Amino acid sequence: MNSISPKNRRRASWMVPAALGTTALAASLFTGSLGAYTASITNSNNTAGAGSLVMQETGKDSTGAAVTCTSTDGTNNAATCATINKYGGNTAMSPGQSVSTQITLKNTGTVNATAATLTPGNCTNNPTTIDLCSQMQIVITENGTQIWSGTAAALAAKGPISLTAPAAGAANNYQITTTLPASATTASAGGQISQPLTWTYTA
Repeated sequence: MNSISPKNRRRASWMVPAALGTTALAASLFTGSLGAYTASITNSNNTAGAGSLVMQETGKDSTGAAVTCTSTDGTNNAATCATINKYGGNTAMSPGQSVSTQITLKNTGTVNATAATLTPGNCTNNPTTIDLCSQMQIVITENGTQIWSGTAAALAAKGPISLTAPAAGAANNYQITTTLPASATTASAGGQISQPLTWTYTA
């Protein structure tokens, strides 16, 4: 009967676990290779937002000082600018006298306007016993081209007037000339008119 020396017995004791470990490792590598290929793309910068449509009006007040009004000065991007008097503010005009006012409207927003309009409001006489609305002549030009000529009363009846829609960063120049006709008589003396004008951009 062959006997195993203590030295060989010790060698055999570690060779068996080593062989088992090698087999397990090989099985693990083989099993792990199944379905191990992957590919992926992560889009990490996905953003969206709303642009802005902002109207900026520049002109001068009754003292000649420069004035800037912006639609964002008001609520919901709708502001009132009372410091730039489009009819000049001269309440002591003589027959045949004219007053001109120049303004610039600019789209300072980030989106192009697709439409622009000027909507005149009702013309009010003060006192109501003197009818100047049907006499006072209003001429409006856009970039040097006439877009309206007639009385203040007719302007109120006209309704919205189409304007050039400005792209983002673009501007248009307007001149409003108010004339008390040379035919005005003493019956018109002391009368005044008031008429709101609303400029609108749409996108």
